[in-house]
Amino acid sequence: MSSSLRRAWFLRSRTAGGSSNPSLRLDLHVLPGGILQLPPPRGDNPSRFLLNSANEYLVGPAFAYFPRGGFLHQSKNLCERPRDWMRSSLWCGMEAGSGMIYPELCLDGVVHSRLGGNMVEPSQAGSGDPKESELQRYIRTEIPQVGVEVVGDGDAALDSGGRKIRLRRDPGSADRVRCPTGSAVWTPNFAADDHLKALFPSGILHAVSPYFDDPDCESELTSCYRRSLELAVPGSGVSSSEGGIRIASPLLGCGVKDIQPEISAACLLRGMGEFVRDGSEGSHPLITVEVVLQLEDDVAAVEHEVSRAADGGSLTFTAVKL
Repeated sequence: MSSSLRRAWFLRSRTAGGSSNPSLRLDLHVLPGGILQLPPPRGDNPSRFLLNSANEYLVGPAFAYFPRGGFLHQSKNLCERPRDWMRSSLWCGMEAGSGMIYPELCLDGVVHSRLGGNMVEPSQAGSGDPKESELQRYIRTEIPQVGVEVVGDGDAALDSGGRKIRLRRDPGSADRVRCPTGSAVWTPNFAADDHLKALFPSGILHAVSPYFDDPDCESELTSCYRRSLELAVPGSGVSSSEGGIRIASPLLGCGVKDIQPEISAACLLRGMGEFVRDGSEGSHPLITVEVVLQLEDDVAAVEHEVSRAADGGSLTFTAVKL
């Protein structure tokens, strides 16, 4: 048993009672150094996905710094070049501060820098484009730009109470969206390091969580978790594992998107409930969601949400003796 494991539960559909094998398990880890400190999965044919909190364009962090909660007077999802004030050469040695997040401090930055593979030449000879990582090339060539509708404009976007809200994305780059908010897509793990390759042998699930002030924040975040579970099951076209499946995940949205841990935990449990309720009970191997926290203080928040979900929700929880 991993020394980082704090709590674990088996989850069943409440309608199935105790008669069925559990289809889901929730493990709660605390690793101050982050999700890459997990031990590799064991077994002859190990399966583990990494659930990454991405942006709609799947480009990774494009800025030297990014404000927690985003730019509050602009669209939530940006697709543009870094600005002069963000260039570290102009900061004269000053730190960005707690309100700013460096790429290496968010999981998406770690994914692109450490799991993105080698730098390769652009696929079109003579194009003059800079080198790109193997992950970037896969995204560019294998995951289409789906395009999305932009409703309203910066002056006309209002919530149900008539208050002005930020648009979900820049109108000028809506056609470049590859994974809309609330969705998830899969890519291989291209890590050149053997240990990192073995850590997530099943690849990476990239889910786009909403920002904290999105009017549909909780429903879209729930959708992120549910869609990621759907991608992980055999028969989805992604997973080939016939044994137990693992998904290593942070609490989505609790970094750049500035969602509170208890809200993300509640959406995770709701997404797991929807996944079971949609007819998956007993139709797939056991899926273990390994939630990795960096702070001991967040354990209580997740435990509280488990207690709430168990009190009349669609799932029953059976604590695992550690």
